[in-house]
Amino acid sequence: MLDRMNLITVTSSKREAMKRKAVEVRCWHKSFVLLALLLLSACAGRHIPDTVPGVTSSGQLVLSRPLPHVSAIPAVSAPALLPVRAAASPAWLSLDLEKKTLALLEGEKTIAKFTLQSLPKSLKPGLYPIIHKQRDALWYAPDSYFTARHLPVPQQGDRKRLLRGALGEYVLYIKKDLPIYSGPVEIDQINGLRIDEKTLSRIYYRIEVGGLVEVK
Repeated sequence: MLDRMNLITVTSSKREAMKRKAVEVRCWHKSFVLLALLLLSACAGRHIPDTVPGVTSSGQLVLSRPLPHVSAIPAVSAPALLPVRAAASPAWLSLDLEKKTLALLEGEKTIAKFTLQSLPKSLKPGLYPIIHKQRDALWYAPDSYFTARHLPVPQQGDRKRLLRGALGEYVLYIKKDLPIYSGPVEIDQINGLRIDEKTLSRIYYRIEVGGLVEVK
């Protein structure tokens, strides 16, 4: 009988605790709803701008400075003076067989005139283009070069025929077998125009491949 009374008492206590918990939840819910209504009523009386200076629509801060005032610059018309340089005439050579002189010209202007040390007998009057120019070129020695010196004659195409220095530092070809050269010594087997190295260096750097040589 005592045990049954104790069980009834415990059950009643649990029910009372659950009732108190339910009351507390209802009170908390009512308080939250009341606070929300107060906030909404407060905001209803104020205008919230769509944008706030310095804040983008996504909520990012913008740090900026106002642009300085720029006044329009009036256009000024003035004649433009551009430097004008006349195109340089191509350099060419004039060879006088009778006077044995060689002149370097640009257009009609004579730049320099030189005396030739030797003239090839095969050279005839006419116009000859510079077909090739080279420094420290090799010379392909003919058979006569070796026989005149009582040397063994190499086979055609042998590298022993290629001699460096025979044509000098500078050489200009007006024909395949007719060079303007500056060899240190005169070689009868070289069929060309021989002039001193200093003179030929001036001509070499003035005239280009394709430049004309007038022989008269």
